[in-house]
Amino acid sequence: MAETGKDPDDGISDVVNGSLYSDLLRDGGLALAMRRLAARGRLDLGLIEVDAGPARFVTAAMSSERGRIWILLGAEERFFSIRISHWGHVWASGTTDDLAAVTEVADAWRKGATLDELVHRFAFMRTDALALAFERGDPAPTQWDELLGHPELAYVRPLLTAAHSDERLRALFPFVSHGALRLYRDVRDTSLGELRLVPLPSGRFRVEATWNGSTAEAHSLQEAVRTARSHLP
Repeated sequence: MAETGKDPDDGISDVVNGSLYSDLLRDGGLALAMRRLAARGRLDLGLIEVDAGPARFVTAAMSSERGRIWILLGAEERFFSIRISHWGHVWASGTTDDLAAVTEVADAWRKGATLDELVHRFAFMRTDALALAFERGDPAPTQWDELLGHPELAYVRPLLTAAHSDERLRALFPFVSHGALRLYRDVRDTSLGELRLVPLPSGRFRVEATWNGSTAEAHSLQEAVRTARSHLP
């Protein structure tokens, strides 16, 4: 829903703490306050969207060529939480009590700031190795390293290690879900399908290729890897 003008009877004071956010009460909510700051600073935020109902006063969202920018209001103390996400991953996030700074983050990202530029300019913003790898255009190696070294995935590490040892499977983007290994052909376009290696009882595996609906059963981990590789075009 797009932002609308302030209605004196819309109940903003019931959802926004006036002692923490007098500026938001004055302007009619988070989105309208950001719009005012953007106009004053000649910033480009594009269309600011809000959630429905009372939440419209405490939320704001903007689009960019690299995903969505989400802003949420703190309830018990003054802060603004910002998250920039795309393709199911978070580019960068942060919190600050300075709404003007949050508005400048959104403007900088929409204008093409890199992650390094963003976190250097705004000390409250954070990113991570996977986001930086996405920005470079080759996130698979970083994701493999993350999964192979994750202590909570020790139970599936033999499967991860075996798949990673195959050059063609290693080029795919891995994800672990309920003990199964999912290998995306292109994580930025999941409509291209994925390979799934699903552990079964007695050391067997089911191998699925979602782009053509094929399914096969393997009786060992090594056979599962070979079968998965054979499904690749």
